Amino acid sequence: MSPVIGALLGLGVGAALLLMVYSLRRRPVATVRPRRMSLARRWSRLTRRPAGRQGRRRDLKLAAVAVLAVAAFVVTRWPVALLVVPTIVLLVPWLLQNKNAAGIERTAAVETWVRGLRSLLQGGSENTLEGALQASLSAAPEPIKPEITALVTRMRARWSTERALARFAEDLDDPTADTVAAALMLAARRRGFGLSEVLSGLSDSVSDEVRARRKIESDRATPRTAAVALTYGTLALGIAMALFSPETLAPYGTPIGQVVLIVIIGGYLATLFMLRRITTAKERPRLHPVAAPSAAGGFRAR
Repeated sequence: MSPVIGALLGLGVGAALLLMVYSLRRRPVATVRPRRMSLARRWSRLTRRPAGRQGRRRDLKLAAVAVLAVAAFVVTRWPVALLVVPTIVLLVPWLLQNKNAAGIERTAAVETWVRGLRSLLQGGSENTLEGALQASLSAAPEPIKPEITALVTRMRARWSTERALARFAEDLDDPTADTVAAALMLAARRRGFGLSEVLSGLSDSVSDEVRARRKIESDRATPRTAAVALTYGTLALGIAMALFSPETLAPYGTPIGQVVLIVIIGGYLATLFMLRRITTAKERPRLHPVAAPSAAGGFRAR
């Protein structure tokens, strides 16, 4: 064998050994690089954007507020307009919102639903609690219709009546609904007579509660109505002065005037916040019905 051929064979054997050793080395598993998150997804996660039509409506509102702030800056040449206009547009409606009205309407809807249950039981069209609960869906009041739909769906999915009613009370998140659900759960557990009389007493009690809460709310509405009129009247006057008499607002165009304007608006918003706290009803403690009997008799308070 010639030296050249021997050298080539040696190189070939060495290369084969190197390839074998390299193939036996433990290499990290190739990982798939995660896809880059789109701008829309980042925006949704950063701003906690609601899904569907509600999220699109919110985005349009934010875009309109941004355009309005830029327009105010172009008209007034005040840098503070870029901060003040979005704050006023987004915060003032929330501060002047009647937070108690929705709760009262839901309680009134519970009273209407209880009266409907009583009518179904007394009319004889449905002689069982489960049948009356499912039949009540057709005439369910609109404020609590989603919760009643979920209740009927769970019962049709073979949930126990007590468990479905306990979940129904959690969905409504209302002390009055807790009382109604607790009474219905006791009726489902004992299977005795007189349920229609219990529902009649409950509906009368809830009706009295709704009447009292509406009277209290009418008294609270007086300062809120005055604040709404004063706030929107002042905003309209300010816009009119900026458009038709800009020289009147000229002192606020100076750096010191900008600071004074921020202080004035901040103080007014703080006053509206205090008014909101005063006119908002405090949350009442709830009675949480539980599906399984416990040492507390099947219910727990918080």
